[in-house]
Amino acid sequence: MRHKSMIFLCMMIIGLVLGTSSAALAQYSLSLEATSDGTTPKTQFDRGDVLYLKIALNNAAGVAGCAFTLNYPTNVLSPPATNSEGLPVTLNDITSAFPFTSGTTRTHRENSSEAGKIYLAGAEIHPTLGGAKYEPGPITLFTVKFTVKTDATLGTFNISLTRTELFNPGAGYGTDVDGDGIFDPGDTKGTVPVLVGAVDKNDPNYNNLSAAFPVLLDTASLAQTSPYVLDGDSIDDAWEIAQFGNLTTATDVTDFDGDGYLDKYEQPSQNNTNPKVKDPADFSDPTYNAATDTRAPYQVVFGDPASPGAGPGETFDMDVYYFTSNGAQNLSGLTVRIHYDSTKLTWNSFSDILATGLGTPSSAAQNDTSNFDGDTSTDKYLVVPWSGGNWPGAICTQQDPLKLYTVTFTVANGLAEGTLSNIRFSATSIAAGYTFSSIPAEFEVRLYARGDLNMDGDITAQDAVDCFWLSLSPPWTPQELSLGDFNQDGDITAQDAVDIFWESLR
Repeated sequence: MRHKSMIFLCMMIIGLVLGTSSAALAQYSLSLEATSDGTTPKTQFDRGDVLYLKIALNNAAGVAGCAFTLNYPTNVLSPPATNSEGLPVTLNDITSAFPFTSGTTRTHRENSSEAGKIYLAGAEIHPTLGGAKYEPGPITLFTVKFTVKTDATLGTFNISLTRTELFNPGAGYGTDVDGDGIFDPGDTKGTVPVLVGAVDKNDPNYNNLSAAFPVLLDTASLAQTSPYVLDGDSIDDAWEIAQFGNLTTATDVTDFDGDGYLDKYEQPSQNNTNPKVKDPADFSDPTYNAATDTRAPYQVVFGDPASPGAGPGETFDMDVYYFTSNGAQNLSGLTVRIHYDSTKLTWNSFSDILATGLGTPSSAAQNDTSNFDGDTSTDKYLVVPWSGGNWPGAICTQQDPLKLYTVTFTVANGLAEGTLSNIRFSATSIAAGYTFSSIPAEFEVRLYARGDLNMDGDITAQDAVDCFWLSLSPPWTPQELSLGDFNQDGDITAQDAVDIFWESLR
């Protein structure tokens, strides 16, 4: 018999007349599967990823050749380059079940010169029997290596297989209306059979060209992938899938639980929180954004300094500030509790209290038996109320908060250096339509005192400034920045510099 291993490819691509037997059509089907490593199935990708596409046939029995067109989105994927012979420029960018050569003849072709299409074809027969070579069972006909473009359009995309169309009227594929041999408007193309079989030399049709190569599959719709997803966000894919089951629910601008923390900030490399559970609003956290917090707007209270310190038996002051997340200035008021641990701190007084709408502040601490602040270590609280239809009468934002009062505490004697104690806030009443939020402070016992700096009794302004610079991490040297950098009005004193130093420790 004349047919050698490449006759099938020639028949499909050049367009010789093929048999039309279709009795076995139903048993053959093609499918597509994408991976990122050539092995593990994957349906969701990022820009810059590699996408290996497997084109699989469910049953190779009786198949001697194939031809089809792979369609892909050009705004998402870059195809492997092919040369003028229709072969991959880089050998492993396209691989096939058909060997690259049979003797010296190529047995498959892959042409990606047309945007959005790769024309694939291959054929091989049994080297001794002459018929179809492969045993029954599934087979990967081709694997094609794509690259997801770095500027790929985000969203979903599909890849599909369709019948290959040829313009070769002499072989029976298409019509040439004007007879010029060129595919012009009005001309048509013909479709090539998708799968072709071959009988072996023992078959009576072996030498019958029209019956020796039965068409096994020839259908308009061959295979299409489920929609693949191009992610394109900064969220770790594995974590995102574990949390949401996909890569589409969360993006760089979503806040699934509406707690003010975008989903990208809740992943382990950021805040390591649960993106499906609302976390407390922390206005000191730069990743918090009240605009995505469904509990907003807020009335917010915080202490300054956030980490006050003093030695045993000493007193210290802490200013308490207020702002609203939306800058509102005419609210109905706010009643604030300040909670503390009475075994470590004793309340002395309030001072410089905001007069607008002021009620009667606590004159004595109350026992926090109801644990209003949710912290069992704080057993006492004090109350300061404000009310009025236009309270506080000023726009109060996080960037420009309003001082409510100064509270003074005395530190208990006998506490060890480094002892910590929480100072928290809660509210008994808030403005309608608002949620209360607060930023707790943490007091620390510090045993140093100003006299600790003055070892020789003659501290100077420059000595204190030197101490200030050394307190910074990494420290600057006095040669890099000096007293003059503080002295804007020309009358800085030694005590001014010492005060700057203490402020730097808070």
